[in-house]
Amino acid sequence: MSAADPRRRWTVLGAGCLLALVAGTCPSASASPEVLRAGDTEAAGALHPEALPDAEPPSSGNRATPALARTPARAEPDEPESPLRVAIDRLRPAVVPTEGDLVVTGSVTNVSESTWVDNKVYLLTSTDPMTTEDEIDVAVASDPNIEIGDRLVAPGLFQLVPDLAPGDSTRFRLVVPARRLMVSGAPGVYWLGVHVLGTDETGRIEGADGRARTLLPLVPDRASTRLALGMPFRRHVVREADGTLLYDQLWAAQLRSGRLERVRAFAASALPDAAEDSTDPPRRPRRDGAGSRTAAGSAREARDGDTAAGRGAVADNAPDGWPLTWLVDGALLDAADSLSAGNPAIDLASDGSNEVTAPDDEPSEEETAARAAEDDPAAKAATRWVDRFVADARRTSVLALPYGDLDVSATADGTRGPEIVSIALNQSQSVLSARGVSSAPVVAPPSGYLSPEGLGVLDPDLRVVLGRAAIPEELEDPDDPTVFAAPRGGALTTTPSDEGIWGPGPGRSHSALAVRQRLLAEAAVHALSDDATEPLVTVLPALWDPGRDWERSEFFDALAAQPWLDGVSLSSVVDPAAVGSVTVRGDDLVYPDEEVLEEVPAYAVAASSALVDRSLTLQDLLTDDAGLGERVDRQALLTSSVWSRTFPGVATQRARDAVERVDDWLGGVTIRGPSFITMSSESGTFQVTLVNGLDQAVTVGLSATVRGGPLRLTTPDPVDLPPGGRRPMRIEADATDIGVHQVTLQPVSQTGRALGETSTLSVRSSKVGMILWFIMAGGGVALFGAITVRTVRRLLARRRRRTAGATA
Repeated sequence: MSAADPRRRWTVLGAGCLLALVAGTCPSASASPEVLRAGDTEAAGALHPEALPDAEPPSSGNRATPALARTPARAEPDEPESPLRVAIDRLRPAVVPTEGDLVVTGSVTNVSESTWVDNKVYLLTSTDPMTTEDEIDVAVASDPNIEIGDRLVAPGLFQLVPDLAPGDSTRFRLVVPARRLMVSGAPGVYWLGVHVLGTDETGRIEGADGRARTLLPLVPDRASTRLALGMPFRRHVVREADGTLLYDQLWAAQLRSGRLERVRAFAASALPDAAEDSTDPPRRPRRDGAGSRTAAGSAREARDGDTAAGRGAVADNAPDGWPLTWLVDGALLDAADSLSAGNPAIDLASDGSNEVTAPDDEPSEEETAARAAEDDPAAKAATRWVDRFVADARRTSVLALPYGDLDVSATADGTRGPEIVSIALNQSQSVLSARGVSSAPVVAPPSGYLSPEGLGVLDPDLRVVLGRAAIPEELEDPDDPTVFAAPRGGALTTTPSDEGIWGPGPGRSHSALAVRQRLLAEAAVHALSDDATEPLVTVLPALWDPGRDWERSEFFDALAAQPWLDGVSLSSVVDPAAVGSVTVRGDDLVYPDEEVLEEVPAYAVAASSALVDRSLTLQDLLTDDAGLGERVDRQALLTSSVWSRTFPGVATQRARDAVERVDDWLGGVTIRGPSFITMSSESGTFQVTLVNGLDQAVTVGLSATVRGGPLRLTTPDPVDLPPGGRRPMRIEADATDIGVHQVTLQPVSQTGRALGETSTLSVRSSKVGMILWFIMAGGGVALFGAITVRTVRRLLARRRRRTAGATA
């Protein structure tokens, strides 16, 4: 059965119900949120279910601070805990050197309850390389305690580090000449490991007491390939019904020095000649002239005792930046903007035209919030972050994700699917363009999967990035395996799953250095494959945190230092004008049952659609909405975000509350007039008054409908009303019979969208007027006839008198 078959959804949901009986819940594509809200609310009280998925530990005083944060993209895999925890944080060069030294630095931490003495740190490598992607996948997923090679135990190749009491840490630095590395020299990817051997009160044990592993590629000069790398800027954005940002203090912490600031600084370090800022987190050493280091870089080198002499080392290759493509959710930037402005609510602000009626010239809520933000540390941190983000984004390639990370697969099932998806893409681009950042739209679901219906509603010429598992292997084109054609003219490419980007354990497999080495390893085997002429496409995990010491990895310097690896922008690779010969259609996509179950439910999508509808009405009503309708649109999209999948009932209720709030605004335009009107004939006019109860100018018209009886009404064109203004509206009526007609008047926007409440009145048409005219006409004829007769008689009498007088 095809994934596009609608029966599949209900089959899967039915299976989900059976599996969920133990929990007492059943997934539904159309269930009312009231059914699920009880559980959501209970969870919200205890865990705050919409806690940001990459939240930092909460600070005191945080409003509605979540007690539990989901961290799917940052959690390290479970592994047996060794008494000594080893972390590699710098590796120079990033590949097997052919000359000079290999320098490895890192830390050793005692996580046991014992004191460890006589601690020695050793380097080891594998002898034979891995040469395929599958071999690397298997190796990374392997038992971290397996032996990968022999330790280098010769004098001078290992290091004795200080004794470690429980909780203590120390640094290590290993320098091994290239000629002493125990590698075969064949092209491919080698294991590189660090072992720590020590002694506690029980004595020595068999094997290492602490381990760390990473990958070390070796690529000959004759091989080459390209890497297209994307960095996502995503985060769960949650707003109250009034539009205020929730978890504002958590956001402030993230923007000040947390994950969002680290991601921004990390991405900015890929730019050529990245500007130094003394208030920024440390960046990679810059170079002045031909390879000389700046004082800051030299000081850090001296402190760590690191030098690099091997071919491919960063010290000998001053890169000009790396063409990193940013994938940006405009909702994230809007959230930072809200915080920088004092987190105001979405409200009908005065446009200044009614200043005369404003009591005591009191400032608006937005003005009050803006003044408070001037001295708010959170607002300052957000402003600083936005300014830096925008300055950097203007200098790089940017792809705009659907606003709020809209669940495209779920939204596509709705009656307004194409419209909502288009609004989401346009809104993200609008956020960026308003700040002078050029972008192109892209759909890149965090899970890597897109439903057949989701692909079907996308606009032509749109870029799509999916996980490799979403495309069947049989569809791959051997002549052009990178970019596929989408059904309506767009371009579609694939990227590894998160597991295909993390480094191996034990150790910090999600660290910047671990990810860097995994990227280089994947690029190395790609360069050695038959597909080397096509770029390797990789988008970093959605909520990845490069870590507080990301700079030590020299991430982009190491990529750019490789002579066999060239960078190319992701946006240029996923170009609708340069697609391959294979077209991926909706039915071709792999869309697992688990994804069907996890989609945002239909009631959440319906709530989003209802709020979008109110937003369109509001934009039609306000003469100058100053972006108010656009903000409501964006608030609506957050309800159907992929991040709302876990607790959709909470998000849905917020959207419904927001709908009621906008309805109250729309109800501010009313009609006043008589309840009964009598026309003296079958045709006539009557008058009602339109009243604007809002503090913004509106453009409003009238819609009139008749129940019972043939009465035709003609309403005037829409009119502009100032804040608090009113205006009489004359309605023409034409009846074809005599009687009472029920008329319903509805205030409408300039495009005919209904506003607020209706007004009902009765109109009586009659022929009384015509009868009166006949009576008046008859009376007039009788009057003039009598006058004429009397005048004639008088003239005749006068003539008779004259005749009689003459005779006499």
